[in-house]
Amino acid sequence: MICDVHAHYTPKNFSEFMGDRFASPVHLPVKRGMARHPFSDSPEDIEGRFRLMDEAGVEKQVLSPNHPPYLPDERECVKAVQMLNDGYADLAHRYPQRIASYVMLPLPHIDAALREMERGFDQLGCVGVNMNIVCLGRSIAETEFEPIYAEMNQRGAVLFVHPAGSGICSPFIVDYNFRASVGTSLEDATFVLHMIAKQIPYRYRGSSSSCRTWAGRSRCCSTASTSRARTRAATPTSPKRQA
Repeated sequence: MICDVHAHYTPKNFSEFMGDRFASPVHLPVKRGMARHPFSDSPEDIEGRFRLMDEAGVEKQVLSPNHPPYLPDERECVKAVQMLNDGYADLAHRYPQRIASYVMLPLPHIDAALREMERGFDQLGCVGVNMNIVCLGRSIAETEFEPIYAEMNQRGAVLFVHPAGSGICSPFIVDYNFRASVGTSLEDATFVLHMIAKQIPYRYRGSSSSCRTWAGRSRCCSTASTSRARTRAATPTSPKRQA
């Protein structure tokens, strides 16, 4: 089975809630950015998504947002994240043979993130955790995020990390408009270095998988190495990724 582990999807209620804070709104009559593609929860876009999957020979997708709503206000952040998680779970339950989803976390709010992880795995049937490499200017390898890794380690959960488009905050990348073409790979590589420097793979070690991973039963999958990977798809009822 070919499983696309890097597939984006945006429910309209989430787009309306985020407004100008979201780069690819799907609730507006004029589409821009990724919203010009089958990206929303409209029947037409869902049909278009499956058509493109069939044309590419992709049997299953694991959904995540292209930009997670990491918001300073905890209540607002939790509301936005739950809109995503509920929307993803709804589509996965309607089309379990074609769709699965990661659980998004309302970062940087750690206690709320742990509660949402529990809800995602135990109630929604998510197959892993998705996090952006950068959260409000902080690397997710920083010490304040370690409770997330500890909980994933206990659950044997998969972590899918996504670049934030920051160009690693370098004018050598940003000023030359290389955020996407070059900066994303550098973000992935920098995140790996941060994880090694913090010894997170060593301290949360366990089983590993066949894609590029680090120790810990929380196995970290870089978008640079796993996007559109040929792999056996995880099922919506299990938090573990099959290698």
